[in-house]
Amino acid sequence: MSPVRAWFGLVFLAMGVLAILDATGAVEWSSAVDGWWPLVIAGWGVAEMVARRRIELGAVVVTLVGCALLAEAQAWAAEAVIWSVLFLLVGAAILGLGRGRSSGKDRPAEIAQVTGS
Repeated sequence: MSPVRAWFGLVFLAMGVLAILDATGAVEWSSAVDGWWPLVIAGWGVAEMVARRRIELGAVVVTLVGCALLAEAQAWAAEAVIWSVLFLLVGAAILGLGRGRSSGKDRPAEIAQVTGS
């Protein structure tokens, strides 16, 4: 089973448990979900990276947005600071993730001969 599928399965199981607890009066659904729903988004990004076994820009951006939304929902910092830091981290991720890739022009001649390129 892929990590992404497992993540979404766990999310729906947790929602079902919370709905049952809400129906029985043990927990109020809105208080349990209001501040923590961004974990679904952040976890989705992490699950994507685990599934692909590498760090990809799209998954990093999804994770960072989820973390920023979580920080905002939990009032961990001022909204302006959260989004400013998010933009900074996304910019750093864009610049950092593009550096490790090489085109066929950068490969040594012996590798190009073996692969026939």
